[in-house]
Amino acid sequence: MNLLRLRFEAPFDRLLYLVEDNEEQVCVQQIHNLKNLKNQNLAIHGYVYNDDPLMLGLCHGLLCLMSVYTHPCEPKRLRFLIHTFNLITGEYQQLPHFDGWDDYYQTNIGFGYDVSSQKFKVVMVRFYTNRSVKIESDTVRIKNQVFVHTLGSFAWRRIVDAPSILNNQREQISSVFVNGSLHWITSSDDHKLFIVTFNLGVEEFKVISTPESLGCSSDCLLDKQYKLGVLEGCLSLVDCTHLAFFDMWVFQNNNEKKPWVNKFSIRKISLWQFCNRICPIRYQKNGEILLLCDDQFLVSYDTKTNTHTTRAIKKLGKKNLGNVNVFPALGSFI
Repeated sequence: MNLLRLRFEAPFDRLLYLVEDNEEQVCVQQIHNLKNLKNQNLAIHGYVYNDDPLMLGLCHGLLCLMSVYTHPCEPKRLRFLIHTFNLITGEYQQLPHFDGWDDYYQTNIGFGYDVSSQKFKVVMVRFYTNRSVKIESDTVRIKNQVFVHTLGSFAWRRIVDAPSILNNQREQISSVFVNGSLHWITSSDDHKLFIVTFNLGVEEFKVISTPESLGCSSDCLLDKQYKLGVLEGCLSLVDCTHLAFFDMWVFQNNNEKKPWVNKFSIRKISLWQFCNRICPIRYQKNGEILLLCDDQFLVSYDTKTNTHTTRAIKKLGKKNLGNVNVFPALGSFI
């Protein structure tokens, strides 16, 4: 199992670590320093690098990152730059600049690999408001536009808009890439939970339901209370809303009548006293499941006995962590 951790150390270092767990010990190795991930042209025009690149996805050794710039005179005016970084060769590639950022209040970006064309693709869903259309006294209608960039091309392509249900997001959420599609979690107007998928091959959206027991309140932060992931090649969904336990669901494409299977529930008190969110990594040879807890600890959990073994990532312990991105990276980079 591989785990990428991106740690920011003032003033310039952005250290990328590879965490490997061979079920006997956890090894941490610094593999790159991303301090050169800057754009000189924006700096010339007065934009300031925010020091907070975000890992968007990892496929076949290619890491996709987004960097944010602000202008001192216009703090709400943001510029986003997207790069790919080859973990094997250490080479950067900056994607074409995208104009018109100021008209949008939120952008969600996904990264994946299209097997049919054997090309990497970056998908950008951009949300904006039409302030001339009032739904209620304090509410404006939200719309979206979708753009796709195929690595190796020279421009972004506008495609069909995403389903309107994706507009109900209240925060910038991350996507999960599995089985050729990107996945985002969202909710309907009546607070039911749904997942919007985008197939990179045919470039089409689809909306799939979640288990009937799942829902959210009007002020729910979806990316905090629900966690999408990948478990054994399938889309997984962790329900973190309960006070006493986590529910683990797995989506199975080959079962149309009952696509969601409740794999197990994990009692929070038996896992980690202060754990708020978990992300499944994989099943281990001994039958236990490896979990990432709050982006801080690896935990090997036995679902039969409700016991666990904590495997701290020592070189990046909580006391020394600072500002960190974490990204599960299963399998080989080659």
